[in-house]
Amino acid sequence: LDETFQDIKDLTSKHHGRVVIAALPSAASSVIAAVISRIRANYPGVRVTIMEGLAGAISDAVLRRDADFGFGADFSSNSELEFMPMITDKLVGIFPQADPILASEKITWQMLSSRPFITFSGASSIQYYVDRALNEAGLGLQRGGEVTQMTTAISLVKAGVGFTTLPELALNSLNLEGVAIRPIVKPTATRTLGTLSLVRRSPSPAAQVARTVLAETCAQFEITS
Repeated sequence: LDETFQDIKDLTSKHHGRVVIAALPSAASSVIAAVISRIRANYPGVRVTIMEGLAGAISDAVLRRDADFGFGADFSSNSELEFMPMITDKLVGIFPQADPILASEKITWQMLSSRPFITFSGASSIQYYVDRALNEAGLGLQRGGEVTQMTTAISLVKAGVGFTTLPELALNSLNLEGVAIRPIVKPTATRTLGTLSLVRRSPSPAAQVARTVLAETCAQFEITS
């Protein structure tokens, strides 16, 4: 109740207020972290709360109005939600450092079809776009285990259980010691990230500030590999 009254007071200034952003973990640790840094430096009166969750949880948070807007992949077909694309991310392969396949100049999905693959939960945007790339190539992969967290997938790769894929945007926030990163082609798995918001909900001044800074950050973000 106190926060609600404060939000009403904050409407008098676009440089003050509270905004809740629902975001994919991979985006929260990279893009959203940079957004919060810029907001704190330029709009110290704006308070930001991050709700981390998988793609379905982000849509639900926005629909319930628990979050002012979401930042993730466009999974929802709900007509009440509007998706605004902002950045394209690439999924790259994560392999044990001693994997012989690393000697290959290019690694394709065809070359990996007989290898155990550490998959992500079906609610994960990572798995959705990997499956889409595999369907495009007309291939399937052996399942070497299913996880929900990127750190768990990395641990399994280090243990030699199999290989996995991770979003390039998230790599700088992860401990990748003991693994090797390589692009996987034919085709390259990519995902488009953007904001999810209610069609009939006008953003608060603080939310509008956050969305503007988010758009600026995405425009300047560099994919490293």
